[in-house]
Amino acid sequence: MNNIGRIENNILSDLKNLLGDKYNYYRGYIPERKYKDKIEGNDKYKEIPFILIRAGKIGTLKEGISYNKKINFIVRVAIENEKLEAGYLEILEITDKIINFLEENHFKAKGYDIDLNEKIVANSNQEITAGDYWGYDIEFVVNTNSTTPGSILKAKGF
Repeated sequence: MNNIGRIENNILSDLKNLLGDKYNYYRGYIPERKYKDKIEGNDKYKEIPFILIRAGKIGTLKEGISYNKKINFIVRVAIENEKLEAGYLEILEITDKIINFLEENHFKAKGYDIDLNEKIVANSNQEITAGDYWGYDIEFVVNTNSTTPGSILKAKGF
């Protein structure tokens, strides 16, 4: 698994520890057919509630002789709650819990560091939020380990 995949996996593992086994957890994507069937009311598939993590924009910046990589991540939360007020408050509570976790545990020895100089942004997901379904997206930036020309050459066996 590449470094980005490991970071994604480690963050998802931390979210599982934070939120417990009430949710289905996914990396990268949800199988489209199953998600579509659930939204259309086919109870054969039970993906919701779910937590999804996905790497987004990846950028490197050269600072002196090192390259620092930043990765934008999105955590998508989706729940089902038929009660309007209760569903709204439930999705906000889960979102707030995740944001607080990211703020309070931003540096990890597992190979990632939440960049608190960048914003952590949460927004309702209009594609998921309809009827009994509630969705929120939480976006944040992760700093990864920087590389230098020496570390690159060493990794290549020079």
